[in-house]
Amino acid sequence: MANTKSALKRIKKNNLKRLQKKVYFKYTRTLIKNLNKKDIKNKINKLSSLIDRLVNKKIIHKNKSNRLKSKLLKTLIL
Repeated sequence: MANTKSALKRIKKNNLKRLQKKVYFKYTRTLIKNLNKKDIKNKINKLSSLIDRLVNKKIIHKNKSNRLKSKLLKTLIL
């Protein structure tokens, strides 16, 4: 356990940040899961920009975002 006051504050801040990142990623994942083939044409731009924001905020890795976006495009084509 942390010994100093600043270390305790840091632990609290890290836990809060982790929860915020988890919620943001969970929201994106549920949007992707609930897509229909009809909806994908309308929402592909919104989802790709949302995925890019996840990368900018360092929630997911850049390669993972590329995989997600390519999977979305494949479902759009098929």
